[in-house]
Amino acid sequence: MSKKFTSEKNSDSDKEIDSSKLLESTSRNMEHTHKYRLVVRQHPVHARLFGSSNKDRRPIDPPPILELLKMDHEEQLYPIIKDSMFFCMRVELWNSNGTSESCRKIHSDLPLFVGSQMENSRVLTDDLGRIGTFFIFKDLSVRDHGTYTLKFFFFDLESMESPGSLIEHSLTAEAVIFSNPFNVSTAREFSGVLQSSNLAKVFKSQGVKLSIKK
Repeated sequence: MSKKFTSEKNSDSDKEIDSSKLLESTSRNMEHTHKYRLVVRQHPVHARLFGSSNKDRRPIDPPPILELLKMDHEEQLYPIIKDSMFFCMRVELWNSNGTSESCRKIHSDLPLFVGSQMENSRVLTDDLGRIGTFFIFKDLSVRDHGTYTLKFFFFDLESMESPGSLIEHSLTAEAVIFSNPFNVSTAREFSGVLQSSNLAKVFKSQGVKLSIKK
């Protein structure tokens, strides 16, 4: 039986997060049905730009991690424990205030946003010992400096009549959420990779390919 998602304690900050605050934060800037909600469990903080050469490409740090939740008719949130090949998520790079997508080209023909921008779900146990459905974006990079945010779109392909519509961007997402703004800087300005969170370490121990910084 699924447990009601009422509150959790973040082991890194020791701050309690209740479901009402999660609901308020995930409702902002969202298109959704009443079935799903998203929570960003690990926000991006910063990144080092890499210009035109892929040899020096560095991922956004730390890797964004999102959890998919279910909401009932009484607006109670519950974790989803379902290993589904139909759950997927797309990410886009947007400006810092979330008003427009940052999709310009660098050096005329190189994309600004690079990496694995589509991920499937994983059923994992988090650092609080709770099983849930998660999405992990560990291979995203930005070519140019600036302040950005990430916009995540969740799709349940099982409910789609035509899977091709996802590629054509014509499908309405089941849930959408923005990350916190993060800064992309030059190698000289970059402060270095952050210490890995307990959440990342726990996922690493379950077979997720994550680079861990102690």
